[in-house]
Amino acid sequence: MKKIGTLFLMVGLVLSLAISAQATTIYTSYGSFLAAFPSPSVENFEDTTLLPGLSVVDTYPLAVIENGVYKSRVDDGSGWTTTWTHSGGFLAFGGWFDLANPGGPGTNLKITVVDTGEVIGEIPNSYVGEFWGFSTGYSFNNVLISEGTNPAGWAETYWNVDLAYAAVPEPATMLLLGSGLIGLAGYARRRFKK
Repeated sequence: MKKIGTLFLMVGLVLSLAISAQATTIYTSYGSFLAAFPSPSVENFEDTTLLPGLSVVDTYPLAVIENGVYKSRVDDGSGWTTTWTHSGGFLAFGGWFDLANPGGPGTNLKITVVDTGEVIGEIPNSYVGEFWGFSTGYSFNNVLISEGTNPAGWAETYWNVDLAYAAVPEPATMLLLGSGLIGLAGYARRRFKK
């Protein structure tokens, strides 16, 4: 029995080290995002109903879903930000952003994981419908979009053409993974006894 406990402890340790060792990855192409997360959820903003579990809080008073695009503006001076939340958590987050067409480029968009305060990076103000996304070595629930630093002091009106994200697997998926680990431990125990 002690050997099984040790085995579970070792498996848990290896899994936790693997998860914590993962660094933040920035994706500037949807192909590389898909390679890492083959079945993301995609919100296309074709209607005002967001995908289950997904919600947004936008402090810009004129933010709107219109013509298949999420339209908003960020400005530190006015306190305008956008926060995307998934009730089950994200593993990866991204989208197609247009920072030039709604009135010309302003500042970059700064992307922050609210849960940890980690600033992930900035989407360049030259983006015109291009993909930008990221993943971290941990799950997170909230992504903050705020005014970036290029050039500092400018506001940015932006369009989010589509949003793509990988959600944390549901408990049933985790149960399946746990069952597999228990089966693996049982197999190892049998083999170890012989």
